[in-house]
Amino acid sequence: MSIRRRALCGLLAAALVALGAAEDALLPEAPAVVIELHGQWHGERFWARLGAADAGGRRRLELVYTPPPPSAVGGAQLVDCPFLILDHRLRILQWDGRDSLQGAVYREGAYRITREIERLTDDGKDRTPDAEARRIAMPLGWDERLAPLLLALIWQSGSQGDVGIADFFGPPGPLSRARWQDREVWIAGRRHEIEPDGAGRLARLRDAAARPLLLVAQRSER
Repeated sequence: MSIRRRALCGLLAAALVALGAAEDALLPEAPAVVIELHGQWHGERFWARLGAADAGGRRRLELVYTPPPPSAVGGAQLVDCPFLILDHRLRILQWDGRDSLQGAVYREGAYRITREIERLTDDGKDRTPDAEARRIAMPLGWDERLAPLLLALIWQSGSQGDVGIADFFGPPGPLSRARWQDREVWIAGRRHEIEPDGAGRLARLRDAAARPLLLVAQRSER
């Protein structure tokens, strides 16, 4: 890499870091308690546990769910039990696909994404996993497909938020936003509505046609 290109990359990274700091005011902090959710997501059961913050303020999110099929994410194979490292606003610092090749890490103003793709072997008789790398330059933010779950963890009645999102593992596409104003939600321009529970937390997330996208059947906080 030339000196000029290094300098330009450094300036871009610094600009994205500054932009990320400015966006802090747009996104509330997640509750400091340990949160565990059971429910349905796209009609399939899921479980999620958001741990307490470590000394550096990072939080671990464990998830068991039915991920999108490869046909919906450009051929990528997504693991059904990843864990993620998040900041205090649930922005993604790292995505660990456990024993798979799938993963993501935020470094120098960009997400370094690894997609697991199945390819034919040289003899054409079998398929084998292969790693496909991509880089998404953006401030710290959310994965577009994970946004409903992160919303279920951070939302409370009367709150508002705005965060940058990208489809980490799907087909390449433009950056977008996840925004909410109380019960009204927009994810990548698609409108949704929240139904709260008795404690003012997210109980259901419905799409614009009132179809349930995510249902929280049980929530514990401690």
